Amino acid sequence: MPRVWLLQVDTKNYKYLGTRNERVDIIPILDGSSRLDDWKPLNVRFDPYDFDNEKNIPNFISLSGFPVCDSKTKVIIQEVVGSSIEFLPLVYYTDEDTINTETIYYIINPVEIVDCLDHNNSEFQYLKSGTISKILKYSFEPDCTNNTTIFKLKEQRRSGIYVNDDFKQIVEENNLTGLKFKKVWAN
Repeated sequence: MPRVWLLQVDTKNYKYLGTRNERVDIIPILDGSSRLDDWKPLNVRFDPYDFDNEKNIPNFISLSGFPVCDSKTKVIIQEVVGSSIEFLPLVYYTDEDTINTETIYYIINPVEIVDCLDHNNSEFQYLKSGTISKILKYSFEPDCTNNTTIFKLKEQRRSGIYVNDDFKQIVEENNLTGLKFKKVWAN
């Protein structure tokens, strides 16, 4: 039975990244469009205002709510995700002035946009303009997501990253940390 999961990055239990000396709104940048050709790596470091020293550094790290992974994690998930995502490199600073060239982080940019929501059986919250602001109940067209490992919905290109059981399984089998999966649909 195929299932669809909403991918969430765990910032409660793990450290997270912030941009270094720059304010960048990532949401319009990662809207499901390819960014490889015009990508300028963001300068990032672990958030200096996160004073919880008990938190560990996970395999998947949050940058403004978007998943970031290290090189090791990239190798593990690359086979299952194929061309569904782009790995966009980041410049990682260990402190205010030192670039760490040994650890390479990548922000995950899903570029597969699917038109799979069954609008008759899904429930939505709308803005006054008529635009969908939130999906309250998910229903997908049968077999529409079978060959799709990680994707965004046409209705939510700027938010919401969804995965299938294959992605969730590879994360769990390899004990990769930093992600939470919320089941939104089962066929």
